[in-house]
Amino acid sequence: MFDRYFICLTNTAVIRNSALLGFFFGFIPLSFLAWFHQDNHILWLSLLILMIVRTLYINVLFIK
Repeated sequence: MFDRYFICLTNTAVIRNSALLGFFFGFIPLSFLAWFHQDNHILWLSLLILMIVRTLYINVLFIK
């Protein structure tokens, strides 16, 4: 929902930064853990954490 709000305002830096933040701090650490343990559930958890981090980052900037 907020993705379209920021894209319509042509503020693409927020979308880019949220994607990078979620990727490096949410997806990458948990995906390495999933690869080490060979567990598919942790991989799904890493995707969920990616989306949660992106949502929280965009919401914090939206409230400002």
